[in-house]
Amino acid sequence: MGTFRHDSLDANSLPCNYIEWIFLDSKGLLWLTHWLKGGLTAFDPERQTFTHYRHDPKNPESPGSDRWSVVAEDRQGYIWIGGEAGLDRLDRRSGKFKHFRHDPADPGSLSYDFVRAIYPDRQGTLWIGTGFSFDGSDPTGRWGGLNRYHPETESFTRFMHEPGNPNSLANNHVRALLEDSRGQFWLGTDQDGLHQLDRATGKF
Repeated sequence: MGTFRHDSLDANSLPCNYIEWIFLDSKGLLWLTHWLKGGLTAFDPERQTFTHYRHDPKNPESPGSDRWSVVAEDRQGYIWIGGEAGLDRLDRRSGKFKHFRHDPADPGSLSYDFVRAIYPDRQGTLWIGTGFSFDGSDPTGRWGGLNRYHPETESFTRFMHEPGNPNSLANNHVRALLEDSRGQFWLGTDQDGLHQLDRATGKF
């Protein structure tokens, strides 16, 4: 038992005391995201050591930002992080990050660059929830959406609110994702409640 805090005189300490998310991976490492420009941290409980991953403007294979909201691991062992700058994937063997960003000209790109939820389901499919702005700049919920990742093409299928379609998302601000014990897939949104997605039909 103990308390771990940032210590400017200790390189083996937390880079920031604001921890947004904690994830335990398949190797027993704790992954921490920091919102106040602390980057991404991996903590080894056995060795009591911290590994810091920070944005380096001179290195395009470093994290794309230092403000992250959520972290998860897929079946292949890749670490995925999401935050204000989009979605990044860490290959732990190489230590390199790949960036996935919204491109208005590419419908197969990420739907929005503010990532707030990452969820690998039992079939191994990776789901990305975006939107949910803090500053109220999108009160109508136009920006965001749910994304299904296709590893074979490194592209995404988007699920968005469609006016007049009761089987689409009611709000594009997706904050929470969960697959329950019966295999039902659930989404939590900003101001428009709980959704259930039929992944076979794409209907909510």
